[in-house]
Amino acid sequence: MTKKEKARLNAVTAKSFLYDGCHKIFLCADKADEAYAMTKGWSKKDLRPFDRDEIEILYDESCPLRAVWWMDESEEKEDVIPQDFGE
Repeated sequence: MTKKEKARLNAVTAKSFLYDGCHKIFLCADKADEAYAMTKGWSKKDLRPFDRDEIEILYDESCPLRAVWWMDESEEKEDVIPQDFGE
């Protein structure tokens, strides 16, 4: 994770996150986002407590398509770390 990517991750707070095992990391800001994730095929066991260190490790180990997004796509939030950020 570059310094710019780390700064963007450090600027946010979330309740939990989801990781697809390849390159998608979704942040859930609250219980509503967690409930929304369930409607998108995720399960409660997929939810992980928000942990910047763990997210950084997963991000670094992910394929080159990696990105960090907010779970609730309807919110007017900027992607935390968009795909191809800083490249």
